[in-house]
Amino acid sequence: MEEPNKVTAKIQPGDTAKIHYRGRLKDGTVFESTQGGRPLLLTIGEKQTSPAFEQAVLEMKPGEKKNLVIPAAKAYGPYRPGWVMIVNRSQLPRDMRPAVGQELQVQTQDGRAVNARITQVSDDSVTMDGNHPLAGQDLIYDIHFLGVSNVRTLTYSQFKALSEKDAYYEADRWDYFQKVIEIIHHLPIKTVLELGPYKRTIVEGADAMDVVDALPNLTYCHNAAETPWPISDDRYDLFIALQVWEHLRGKQKEAFQEVQRIAKMAILSFPLNWDCPGNCHHGITEETIAEWTLNTPPMEKILVGIRIIYCFRFR
Repeated sequence: MEEPNKVTAKIQPGDTAKIHYRGRLKDGTVFESTQGGRPLLLTIGEKQTSPAFEQAVLEMKPGEKKNLVIPAAKAYGPYRPGWVMIVNRSQLPRDMRPAVGQELQVQTQDGRAVNARITQVSDDSVTMDGNHPLAGQDLIYDIHFLGVSNVRTLTYSQFKALSEKDAYYEADRWDYFQKVIEIIHHLPIKTVLELGPYKRTIVEGADAMDVVDALPNLTYCHNAAETPWPISDDRYDLFIALQVWEHLRGKQKEAFQEVQRIAKMAILSFPLNWDCPGNCHHGITEETIAEWTLNTPPMEKILVGIRIIYCFRFR
């Protein structure tokens, strides 16, 4: 990787656009907003949002602001009264405790399976609405296009293609990959090293280190438990190791010292509190992780299901 993580003017399929936006209704009600938080990361061609929203972004220049109106017919469709159902409580499972706002899948009068929200509960019945909460509403978006990140990362469609060939890429793995990718796009990075990536790196063009020469773009064929690493000081802006540290067989602290030496920042993920005796993933707590990482305070820590992500900035 040669270019820093900055914004550029030209958008290509697979690029990640950084956007701040506010979604509101005609009466001014705000239903979505990124204000006060991180911008939306929109990867072009990944169908993360409506075609109209993506097309609007494609036509914008970095720094530009735009007002976009999506009529109800092209948003969530008209409100369909036939998708509102009143169900006798005797028809519900005995152990179910219905509550307003609860979601479940039901069949509408026209035979469609839809996700429905419980909107009313009485002693005798439950009212469920299969319409999207924004059905029948024209949507107004105030979009601020910040620019396009030069960093290219694994996309969901690429992950999906890998999962069809290899069970390693199971569905819940994307959950924490996605969080790592979000962090990456908000860091000022130029060079990246990934330890032990399976089949491909998270960051396109990143250097890689592994104990076996299996990756086509492997930069260092080296066991991370053996220190020092054959890498110069401050060689990388970012070091990434996902579900790797537990495999270092008692050399976690020494390896982390190497991470601090060769990189300015690091993202590591760990299995958290897994119950699998005899396996290296077993019984890893936050206290274990603190010991492995020399009690270095992370700048960010994110729990994703049964895994936890730590992001460090050393300098």
